[in-house]
Amino acid sequence: MVTYNPASGFFRDDYSPANYGTNAQLNTLLFRAIIPRVPRFSLFPFIELIRTSFSLVTVPTGKGIATRTEFGDMQLFDLVVLPWPESKTGLKLGVGPTFIFPTATSKIAGRGAWQAGPAVGAGLHWRCLVLAGLLFQNPISFAYTSPQSPAAEHNGVPANSTRRVLKGLVCEICRFRPGSMVGAVIP
Repeated sequence: MVTYNPASGFFRDDYSPANYGTNAQLNTLLFRAIIPRVPRFSLFPFIELIRTSFSLVTVPTGKGIATRTEFGDMQLFDLVVLPWPESKTGLKLGVGPTFIFPTATSKIAGRGAWQAGPAVGAGLHWRCLVLAGLLFQNPISFAYTSPQSPAAEHNGVPANSTRRVLKGLVCEICRFRPGSMVGAVIP
């Protein structure tokens, strides 16, 4: 179950009441911030979006209900917003690198691998009615914190879709991930 709030650009809580192999209820608290860099304030001539993510992960200590909370891996991506297509289309495209740093405080809370790879994003804003976004990341491991760490490759396509109707009186927010969909209606 994903607890979704309007401030989810900064905070997200993934709660799992039932898990295979353990009776523990697990939780991942994700903090993330997007830092926009606009050309008039930097030497780089393009708009740049930098997002960093930190997580607190509740992990099981065995097959029972006991858990402990650990820090998870840190993620960072840096997208450069391309000047094509024109602004009047409502479509924005971004490309750049994505990184995952092995900052987890235990093996079970992270992957134990340094990872890097490409990231591609797209956003569509159409006639003040549709706001949709897609982000694809493919970090691949290149170094490990221990010889026991497994090879890590993570394909992620988290897409956010928002639709506004009747001047913002009704707002549907859906988060799509492979194998799951969670939606909320906010009056």
